[in-house]
Amino acid sequence: MIIRTAEKRDIPRIYELLGQILRLHAELRPDVFRADREKYAPDELEALLARPDRPAFVAEEDGVCVGYALCEIRQPDAAQMLPRRVLYLDDLCVDSAFRGRGIGRALVAFLREYAAQIGADSLELNVWECNADAVAFYERMGFKTQCRHMETPL
Repeated sequence: MIIRTAEKRDIPRIYELLGQILRLHAELRPDVFRADREKYAPDELEALLARPDRPAFVAEEDGVCVGYALCEIRQPDAAQMLPRRVLYLDDLCVDSAFRGRGIGRALVAFLREYAAQIGADSLELNVWECNADAVAFYERMGFKTQCRHMETPL
């Protein structure tokens, strides 16, 4: 397996994998997610891949994209906070047929190295609490809760 920068030719496969994540979220939280919509359309993915502040990577096995990580370089600008540079993990997916083989772990390790290379202070992400498998995965990778976004149904 290799991890490399995502290219235009990867868009159809990334789009397909985005669908896996959307379907999962729609099953877990049908009150929030629509299974008939995508997070990014193919043309939006193409625009993201062209942006230097939106690094994207794919894990490839035997010429097949089996996972991806879509990121964003952020520099929070709140007056009450210290200046920081963050590599924000916007979306990560490993094809369901390839899970449990260390691909997600390799992507996170790669992102840690990349974050250090670009001078980031941290690697951050959001994860839906209902996605227990993802929460457990990120905790195994050393992520800790930074803050909580809470809700109450009305």
